[in-house]
Amino acid sequence: MPGSVSKEELETARFKLSSSRAETRISSARVAEEQARVEELSAQLGKSVVRAPFAGSTTLRYVDEGSIVKPGQPIVRLLSTGGQRIRFAVPPEQSARTVVGRALRFVIPALGLTLAGKVTHTAREVDPASQLVFVEAEVAGGDDERLKAGLVGRVHLLEVASAGASAPAPRATPAGSPAPPAARPAGSPAPRAPAPAPARP
Repeated sequence: MPGSVSKEELETARFKLSSSRAETRISSARVAEEQARVEELSAQLGKSVVRAPFAGSTTLRYVDEGSIVKPGQPIVRLLSTGGQRIRFAVPPEQSARTVVGRALRFVIPALGLTLAGKVTHTAREVDPASQLVFVEAEVAGGDDERLKAGLVGRVHLLEVASAGASAPAPRATPAGSPAPPAARPAGSPAPRAPAPAPARP
């Protein structure tokens, strides 16, 4: 009869339909799997982008491009292009004098240069290796081309001014008494065990 379909043809068509549906489900599962893989790789790629927490320039590169690094591994050393910063250390019993905002003078004998500054951060803990407290300060004169990371100088903490009075000039350290702590511009390696020299005004 015209338009008639045999039972075999019907079963074959049903089998093809069932097979196509199965292949569709498999393909959809593969698409979902590959989509998850793409998202995972995108997340990993996002973690490989390193952004500096401040404006500055790279002074030292520890690894080459394409190298595999571990979490927390240093890759570069950055030097801020803003105000010049220094890092120095004081004995624990003198850390109370290095409160944030405390005025200081930073003397660099090698350059015959004296810079004014103020304390910006004092560590809350004692360094286990040196048994000292590390302090950071910002000083004026960051545009002086002679200032380079690694320069060594002396920090003189100024006396706190009373209300309505100006802070007196720091007294010279008497001969034979301990010198104030040495300081280095931020970005240079901190001394491993600096001598416990008290910071005197």
